[in-house]
Amino acid sequence: MKHICKKMLALMLALVTTLSLSGCSLFVQFDAAGYTKAVLDAATKAEFDKYIELTNSTAEDAQAEYDEVLESFLAEFESFPLSDELLEKYKQLFIDLLAKTKYSVGEAEKDGDSFIVPLTIEPLIIYDGFDEEVEEASNAFYEELQAEVDASGEVPSEDEIYERSYQLVYDILVARIASATYGEPQTMTVTVSQNSDGLWSISDSDYEAIVSLLVESK
Repeated sequence: MKHICKKMLALMLALVTTLSLSGCSLFVQFDAAGYTKAVLDAATKAEFDKYIELTNSTAEDAQAEYDEVLESFLAEFESFPLSDELLEKYKQLFIDLLAKTKYSVGEAEKDGDSFIVPLTIEPLIIYDGFDEEVEEASNAFYEELQAEVDASGEVPSEDEIYERSYQLVYDILVARIASATYGEPQTMTVTVSQNSDGLWSISDSDYEAIVSLLVESK
């Protein structure tokens, strides 16, 4: 169960990277800061209007790319016998986590054939003490489960145990996201450059740096 937070961060990286692959056509006046913000807004807020305007993408394509990563997140649970209802709850949980991220984009500066774009990110703090809280809640759950078995003489099915266990983790994450705080603002820069096809993009390494700051894992 503790792997969920790592999967969320990995899928967040996949989302911003996937959306950036549509690239941006060569304009006489390329808005590097606007492009950077549009990609992040599309990936974290599902706000596609500016992204569509600045990239070679359609509304359908942008939504499909966003949905594909959400489905990839749910695929991480395929090996567990969870109900469709709980899976949908986790899907919405991931959407809510993305929407909570906080960042601002500064004014871009030309650097040769590329642009340097400053970012200020306020890290979302939801995982501090998460493992300990899950462990404590899990111990209480299994004690409660044992008491139920002792009282009824019936052992719940494996499916039911998985369902209740992952519901427990879900409840913890919902509460943490709802009451999330933010860390001290962190600054970084990203480089927006053109590839051989004349499309603008941000490197995977820059996206990894962005995601590592958006949500604090500890």
